Formats: sequence, structure tokens, C-alpha cells
Amino acid sequence: MTLSCTLSDLMLKCFQILLHLKRMIYFQTIYRSKRDEMASAPVVDRASDGDDDDGMEVMVINGRTLSVKANLSSKSKLNIYSQNYKLGKPEYKIRVLDENHTVLRKFISTVDLEGKTSLGTGTSKKRAEVAASRKYCNNIFLGGGKSLLLGKEVSTSKAKVPSNKKLKMERFLEKKRAAAAAAAGEADHETPEDTVLPDEVPVPESDASLTLAVPDVSLTLAMPLEFDLERSGGADDTEIIQLGYAFGEKSGGSFILPRGKIDPFCAKVHKIKVLGNTMKRENVEVKTETMFEAGMKFIKFIKDVSSGRSVYLVCHGNDMKTLLNNMATVGIDKEIVENIVGCINSLEVMNE
Repeated sequence: MTLSCTLSDLMLKCFQILLHLKRMIYFQTIYRSKRDEMASAPVVDRASDGDDDDGMEVMVINGRTLSVKANLSSKSKLNIYSQNYKLGKPEYKIRVLDENHTVLRKFISTVDLEGKTSLGTGTSKKRAEVAASRKYCNNIFLGGGKSLLLGKEVSTSKAKVPSNKKLKMERFLEKKRAAAAAAAGEADHETPEDTVLPDEVPVPESDASLTLAVPDVSLTLAMPLEFDLERSGGADDTEIIQLGYAFGEKSGGSFILPRGKIDPFCAKVHKIKVLGNTMKRENVEVKTETMFEAGMKFIKFIKDVSSGRSVYLVCHGNDMKTLLNNMATVGIDKEIVENIVGCINSLEVMNE
């Protein structure tokens, strides 16, 4: 009985092996026939019949068509476009923001061609020019009128650092007071010779033209209050997510929960992220306030430290524009303006 079972099992195994070999032979035969068909098929020269569009793209720039290689940079495409239609060489201008800051430094480039201008930004001069060229190739131009460009032009000569920063600040204030006096029709007013001007700063003879006949007493005696903020994005009209301010040894600040999203690139700089209704700075949860609460808190701080004296704000860049835009959304922009006599952009003072 055992012997018969063994023989039946052996025959079953042999049958399975033969079936497997038959399948292998069948599939090998199909594979060889397909391979022979592909080898015997005629070779089509696609380049000879003019239908090879691989690697090429057709663009429409300012109403004109351009056929170029797709792998070229936007700056090269724009140069080819200007050469093909004999439009002259594109003119690039470079400006830089936060030149001395390794993280926040940003280059702004504009390209002018055919009376149209496009603007691009980047972490280097080359990237900014490529970004501006890409905008031009995609027919994204700046609107009419004079565009406001931040930062200073990039030049080979190094900027001279003034030896007396305080004197430079006073000269800047004198210019602002002169402009305000001229606008109010007080430029022709003469000051009596025996009048003693308060806090008058001596000016070198070479800069005597900057001396003001009638300085604004309120601004001369005003106290500076510094503030800084972080935005949810790079534009000046984006939401404020952090507001900080200081006056002497006193300081204050707020984290503000935005209604929109935070730009990922900006988040890498200020390390602030929002998950749902939770805000974290450097992965540590922080207490947040609304824009109205943070704005009223800032106005109260101004009133407390001023003690009846005039206060002017000091910021770096276009932070004042962003501050007023955000406070206007909650209806308290006029209230903060009523509690200050002005604002000074330290970036403009350094560029003077």
C-alpha cells in the first residue's frame, strides 16, 4: 500500500514538472516572435520628416510668437526674443534689501523692454534677473505709473558709513520738518535773530543748506518709540503675525493669529507656524491675540510711556505701511495716528 502511494505521488510530480516546462516553452516562443518582429520593422527617421517637436516650445510674448528650446533659462529666452524681433537688449536693474543680513537679504530685479517692465526677486542677482525675465516671458508686467522699489541699488562702490549717526538723524529730521513747513505755507516765515532754537544741532559749513530756519518744536522734543513686526508673507499688505515694541527699558509685544496662511519661505525666516488655531514659534506654543486686541495694547503702551509728551515711531523698512493697513482692517488706524507725531524709516536714514 505504501509503495503504490509513493509511485502515484512521483507520477503527479512528474506531470507537474512537464506542465511547467510546456508553459516555459510557450512563453519563450511568443517572446522570440515579438523580438524578431521589432528587429525587422523599418526604422523611421523622425527628424527627416520635420515632425520632431521634442525639446521645443512655442511662446507668445507681448503678442509675438517665439519658438525656443524648452530647457533654456527665461533670461536666455528673453534675449532670443529681443534679438529675433530687433528690440534691443533688455535692461536689467538690481536693488537689494537687508544687504548686511545673510538670511533676510533679498535682491529685486526689473527688466525693461518695449516700454514694459517686469519685476522679480531672488536670493542672488542672477536668480532675481531670471525671475524678472520669467515674468516678462509670461506677459506679467508692472502697472502704469511710477512703481515703488524698496532697497538700494547694487553698486560696486562701498557705501560710506557716517561717523556721527546722531547728527545724520538730526539732518534727516530737519529735511522732514522743512518739507512739512513748506507744505503748510510757513516756509516764508522769518525767525527773529534773538530767537533761541531748542536742541539745535551744529551743522558743518558744507552742509549749511540743511539748517532749518523754523524747526518743528514738537518733533524736536518728541520721543522715539521703536517697533518691529513679522508678516505672514513677503508683501507689505500681508497680515501681521507678531508685533514688538520698546521704549527705553520698557517693552511689549503680541503674537497675532492670522486669518490666512503663512508663506512657507517666510516661516523659515521667522520660525512661526500655525496649525489650526495653535501658533508655534520654534516649535514652542505661544499665546495669541486678535489684531484688534494687539492694536489696542500697542496704543495703550504709547499712551503710558508718553506721559503727555509727543511720540514718533521708528521702524525699519515699510513696517509702518503694514501696521496701518492691518489696524485699518479693525478700525483703529486713526486712533494710533492721533497718538503719534510721525514715523521715521531707519532704512531711509541710512541710505541718505
